[in-house]
Amino acid sequence: MSMHDMTSALNTARTRHTPTPTSSNNETSSNNEISSHPSSLPVIDISPFLSPSSPRDSLTATAQAINAACSNYGFFYLTGHGIPESTLDEVISLAREFFALPLEEKNRIKRFDAGEWRAGIDWQEAVDFYRPWSAGGEGGVRKTLQGENRWPEEPAALKGVYQQYIHSVLEVGRALVRAMGVALNLGPADAHAVADAEDETVFERHCDRSFWVMRMINYPPLPPSATPSSHDQDDLSQFSCGAHTDYGCVTLLLTDSTPGALQVQRKDGTWLPADPLPGAFVVNVGDMIERWTNGLWKSTMHRVLHRGVGGQGGGVGGHGEGVSGQGGRGRVSVPFFFEPNFDAVVRPLEKCVQRSGRPSMHQGSTYGEHLLTKVFSNFYYRSNSRWGQIAIALTTVHINLFRGLLFNHSRQKMSLQPPSLAMRSKSPSRNSGSTKAVILVGGPSRGTRFRPLSMELPKPLFPVAGHPIIEHCFRAVAAVPEIKEVFIVGYYEESVFQPFINTVSSTWPQLSVKYLREYQALGTAGGLYHFRDVILKGRPEKLFVLNADICSSFPLQEMLRLFDDKDAEAVMLGTRVATDSASNFGCIVSDAHTKRVLHYVEKPESHISNLINCGVYLFATECIFPAIRSAIKRRTERPRLLSYPSSENLDSSFYQGDDDDEDKANLVIRLEQDVLSDIADSRQFFVLETKDFWRQIKTAGSAVPANALYLLKAFQTGSEELAAPSANIIPPVYIHPSAHVDPTAKLGPNVSIGPRVNIGAGVRVKEAIVLEDSEIKHDACVMYSIIGWHSKVGAWARVEGTALPVTSHTTSIMRNGVKVQSITILGKDCAVGDEVRVQNCVCLPYKELKRDVSNEVIM
Repeated sequence: MSMHDMTSALNTARTRHTPTPTSSNNETSSNNEISSHPSSLPVIDISPFLSPSSPRDSLTATAQAINAACSNYGFFYLTGHGIPESTLDEVISLAREFFALPLEEKNRIKRFDAGEWRAGIDWQEAVDFYRPWSAGGEGGVRKTLQGENRWPEEPAALKGVYQQYIHSVLEVGRALVRAMGVALNLGPADAHAVADAEDETVFERHCDRSFWVMRMINYPPLPPSATPSSHDQDDLSQFSCGAHTDYGCVTLLLTDSTPGALQVQRKDGTWLPADPLPGAFVVNVGDMIERWTNGLWKSTMHRVLHRGVGGQGGGVGGHGEGVSGQGGRGRVSVPFFFEPNFDAVVRPLEKCVQRSGRPSMHQGSTYGEHLLTKVFSNFYYRSNSRWGQIAIALTTVHINLFRGLLFNHSRQKMSLQPPSLAMRSKSPSRNSGSTKAVILVGGPSRGTRFRPLSMELPKPLFPVAGHPIIEHCFRAVAAVPEIKEVFIVGYYEESVFQPFINTVSSTWPQLSVKYLREYQALGTAGGLYHFRDVILKGRPEKLFVLNADICSSFPLQEMLRLFDDKDAEAVMLGTRVATDSASNFGCIVSDAHTKRVLHYVEKPESHISNLINCGVYLFATECIFPAIRSAIKRRTERPRLLSYPSSENLDSSFYQGDDDDEDKANLVIRLEQDVLSDIADSRQFFVLETKDFWRQIKTAGSAVPANALYLLKAFQTGSEELAAPSANIIPPVYIHPSAHVDPTAKLGPNVSIGPRVNIGAGVRVKEAIVLEDSEIKHDACVMYSIIGWHSKVGAWARVEGTALPVTSHTTSIMRNGVKVQSITILGKDCAVGDEVRVQNCVCLPYKELKRDVSNEVIM
């Protein structure tokens, strides 16, 4: 990628989410390069690398401290930088004065209005300043930025103080990356070496024209609704700055004295506070350093939660008036992002690859390519409303120094041409057209995370709350009068689904149900397109598409109403999840008032929204099939890329018949990755945000919380299938009519008992699924577990998992640094001996357990 391709994004390139550090002074520690702060982050003195006369021993000691800190934390405090305390205090104080100005005054230095200050993504306002480019560009590249950094008129002293501060921090940044090169023990520089030599100057050389960015941030206190009353730090609906890594080189952070806001994620997933330390920056390693070191040094996740405590004063001295927020004082920080050169090629260093013992984690790219990928995949969406608001940052802020460049972004290229303003004409006959439904079930080579349960039965047919998972989809589809025809699309053998089709056809005779078998795995969109002639027979105008492996109330009628009201081309079901887990799903940015989807990214690397894709869609047939056709055309016309085997597939058959495999891969078209983002860019795409329950059913353990959700829904709607509440039945509980439950056994809540199950006297069953023909002997206990077909649990035995929060979308937990399943699962024909305890285990079929076992996969 050329420099010219990148310049148009420079002015907005750094609107990323970043944390905050501390005020600092010019005092240095003597011969104490690393020590401990109450937060447990190391404290490192950088002064030896700022003095040309420092002895080698001092340089080595500092370098060793940096290596230890970057290996273990990715975060540390930096002292000895030589910047006067008065300067640091003034930087914070001036930022606070600026954010205290009226909105109209602050808006004088912005080009785009990022919208109202509202809850939604991150709770902050920010202004960026970045490395200026010469009038002629760099390396002869034509300058495309419109104007230099725009400095506010008030406070009058801000520009001069900040320009001097930038000069000082740049010197600290250069010293720091020089020290990092020494810390990696890459060897001294050779004057006769080639330009890209891997020696201790490698970082210094690649950052000598650093594309730095400095940001002023004001974090108002989070609203009360965003901060839970409990101490559960993950049960949050709003963040000052969501969990993320920084995607550059190193960040040096300066903040006011507010404690308890910046949090760093430990290796075990817990959060460590990084409170302000007087006289120090907080430094963190970015993604580029992790790539250079091949993962020896980690780019660590961090976040900001400012609840309105502390922060008394403009700097460490506590002077200045500051900004009032939502019931408290705003927190001000000024992070400085010391980045590589824009055209620096970043690839894993050979010595680091060898030391890591892992294959190279990346083939390499320029920092500019990496930057643009991040910016356009995570932080921008295209507005279709008018040609003056194309590039908009996805941060809810008042101020952004966007330069007025207009972007027309597509998968292939970035252009400065305006987007088409043509709008699709309304179709007055759309509301009267017929509607069909497709349920996607995948195939036997998929769903391996559902093992060992899928070894006996395809996941869509696994019973949850007394009925196959896919039947819950059919129940919702059958409630829509407009739907008369339903297709099951997958690549299981037809005979696998025929008994189920016979059952649903008898239960809902108004539905015509057909199974369409793919000749190979074609993806969630590829299967639709392959069977388009069958699906489009009779010219249906609307098509519901449901993924079978989800648990939901399936508000299809509401989706249909929204579709008709908006004359939409597509409607997606969405829901809100915790910000920390949002990046595990497809993320949606929508207009809160119109419900229009503005931007869609499948599993983004950085946080953009906690509104996620639920895997339920309603499409206009005139829209979806041409969109899939375009995705197929892009896939088949793209140049073939070289493939390199990894350590995981080097000796496997994966690379046998490589050309055939790639041809097959080109036929796999996925709605989420290949189609939806294009529809969001240019079409009438809307989202229905459901407040009702939803979760994926991916792993075997996820069937237990899904079972609880469906049982609760059945209980709330007065389903007669459920067992009547009693002293020993805590609702909701489903018991198959053929099962035998001793009157002294206590069941519930959230229990499903399958056909011909035998429950003995004094048994306790809670939050569990017991499958057909199983037996639980007297006085046994089963909790947070699935008991497989024909399995036996002995007398006084315990089979149990671990409870997780109802809002959790994972079923794994950490035990002694190892990820294990929170739900215990016994496969088919397993036997647990008398008085044996099985906890947090997955047991494959046909195993006999005669001793206590925990946190294991039993093969």
